[in-house]
Amino acid sequence: MRCAAVACFSVLIFSILICGCSKPPDELYDEAVVAMSRGDKEKAERKLRTAAHQDPEFVEAHYQLGQLLEGKGNVPEAIACYEKVTSLRPTHAAAKFRLGEIYFRQDEFDKALSQLQPMTEGNAVYSLQDKTRATQYSKMIQANKDAVEKIAELEKQSTSDPSILDELADAYHLYGKLLVDRQNPERALEYQKKGSDVRRELLQRLEEEFRQKPSDRKLATRLAELYYKEAEVVLLTGDLTKGVDLLKKSIECDPRIAKNYYALAQLAEKEGSFSREQILGYVRKAVDLDPGNAVYRFSLAGFYCGDKRYQEGKRELEKIIESSPDPALKLQAKARLAQVEKEIAEQNKQP
Repeated sequence: MRCAAVACFSVLIFSILICGCSKPPDELYDEAVVAMSRGDKEKAERKLRTAAHQDPEFVEAHYQLGQLLEGKGNVPEAIACYEKVTSLRPTHAAAKFRLGEIYFRQDEFDKALSQLQPMTEGNAVYSLQDKTRATQYSKMIQANKDAVEKIAELEKQSTSDPSILDELADAYHLYGKLLVDRQNPERALEYQKKGSDVRRELLQRLEEEFRQKPSDRKLATRLAELYYKEAEVVLLTGDLTKGVDLLKKSIECDPRIAKNYYALAQLAEKEGSFSREQILGYVRKAVDLDPGNAVYRFSLAGFYCGDKRYQEGKRELEKIIESSPDPALKLQAKARLAQVEKEIAEQNKQP
């Protein structure tokens, strides 16, 4: 009996000592913040875990622990922390953004969108900054979701139809570009390659068909468009020479498409093997084919002014100011025209 009493007394004393020595959750949290500022992540994690365990409703302890775990690559446990935060405080914007971003990285688009949806619906609880950010981010997620669904839909269809192949190549390339925006270069390259493989297959089919029907203008225009699209993709790899060759092929197939000449002019200028007169000729041709395109005309004016052919440059700038529907481009044209008129005045002063 006496032994049992001693044992109970010992347990009681031990419990009192433990309770007396343990720190409150908010103090542990503050120490964790200091540890994180010093780069001691292990100590910070221990203290945050203890704080969250002692007070299961300590929102910021769960959130900071989630961030720390996410940074270490422990994504499943980080998700659990963020979900605990949003269960305790459903309007915790930062936790919702973290969950949205994680789900987006995992291509769980619907889950990502569901986290951001309350902020995009105009809930007064959230700040204008959070609403704006959530709206922009939701648009990006939705674009990726639409691209993936489009690819899945097209992959189920017959590849014997050239129009389906063309759409599929475009869909792969679009998703590749979206992955670049998401800073996922490996997957971006994978989808760009898929798109190029599909388009190459389609080009081979149409080239063979065109050899048999060289007078088919509709087919020639189709080929020209495909060469142009492939040139756009090739340029992402930095292969300027191949891009030039593809644009030349596009022009050979259909010399009536203005954007091909303009793209070739831009590319030729970077590639370096073309004379300035050749490049100017491509820009002039683009303007001739599409005289209402103010961007082409502004580029032509730039070439003229660069060669000190100010009167010709002035004429092109005046046309932009007179007819362009783009107010920003009109402002640029007016500013450039003021400079050109000064240059003309200086030229007139010279003997």
